[in-house]
Amino acid sequence: MSTTTPETLYLEAAVADRLGLTREYVRHYRAQNLAEKKDWCLVGRAVALTETGAQALLAHLPAAAGAAVDLSGCEVPAGEKKNGAAAPVAAATLDLKVFKILPNPRFLLAIDAAGTRLQVAVKSSENFRPGMTLRAKKDSRGHFTLEGRTPRYPGRY
Repeated sequence: MSTTTPETLYLEAAVADRLGLTREYVRHYRAQNLAEKKDWCLVGRAVALTETGAQALLAHLPAAAGAAVDLSGCEVPAGEKKNGAAAPVAAATLDLKVFKILPNPRFLLAIDAAGTRLQVAVKSSENFRPGMTLRAKKDSRGHFTLEGRTPRYPGRY
């Protein structure tokens, strides 16, 4: 197991997949042998094992299955916390210039200051014109959406 901080949480489903166990087996073991606040907790709607809970599960497995298992890919994402409280994530906002109106009225092509072309989701691209500036925010999936309202008149806000 990798060296981690004591607050490291591992998603139960990811640990079960990594160990080649069914989720029901891990859930049953957790219900019988692990304490809620000490060995596991809820992260949103998912169950996460603490470092001690994961070590207890690995110790329960036969020596061949539990030896040298790396759980580094099973950690809870950094933006989430215990008990369903998510840390606020600041959305990346960019000032863009409209490059091209696409055939799909829900998208347009824009360029940033570096000249990179980005596809931006809008409510309607009807009143956008090439050369207009707009502000778009990047969501957690990496997609860009228009921040604010669409232009009321063609070519101007």
